[in-house]
Amino acid sequence: MEIVSSFRDNAIGLIKTFNLGYIQTIMPLLYVLIFLYLTRKKVWFIKYLVYSGLISAIILQINSSLTPIMKKYFLGAGNDYKNIYTFKGYYSYDDYKEIRAIVKNKRVLSIGLDPMVAVMNNIKTIDGYHTLYPLSYKSKFRKIIENELENNEKLQKYYDNWGSRVYAFVSNPNNILINYKAAKEIGADYVISKFNLSSDDLVLECRKCKNNLYLYQIK
Repeated sequence: MEIVSSFRDNAIGLIKTFNLGYIQTIMPLLYVLIFLYLTRKKVWFIKYLVYSGLISAIILQINSSLTPIMKKYFLGAGNDYKNIYTFKGYYSYDDYKEIRAIVKNKRVLSIGLDPMVAVMNNIKTIDGYHTLYPLSYKSKFRKIIENELENNEKLQKYYDNWGSRVYAFVSNPNNILINYKAAKEIGADYVISKFNLSSDDLVLECRKCKNNLYLYQIK
């Protein structure tokens, strides 16, 4: 997979749009098919494999369905589990109400969070997932994450060679190198973060609003 990833990151044209997720999804199936072909004459082993696979699939499905219920009703108060199995859970409508009331029509930058969550909560953003947008904006946004990219070659190639995710990438939560002034220059007035940030360019507006979210205003 590393070879395929490197090839795509350094390729040009349509090859860059190739989604490695598809390969990662089908590879286990391909392995199973190859294995079944090689052992096609051992009928008893194939039956054993099929039954084992079905039982494993059922257990995995039950486990993934029970996880949100267990986390929500059986964990102690204060847990910050995020349910990614439902739209309501993933897009955190209740958690973002307080933030939306503060930022109003101002734009935000999300750090350590999917910026599309803010979008789904009717909050204007400067970041997001875009399949088509001006190259000039990509260059402007790059100034925000320039220091992060310089310290992470993989992220640098990911952003420069693809760039559909216009995100405030963070390599080390203990040493965040985001340029907040650059974010201010392209329209951001606030920062929503899952991390407790420390910067002279930020003013804390809401400490742990809900679900351990932090809201800062950019000076």
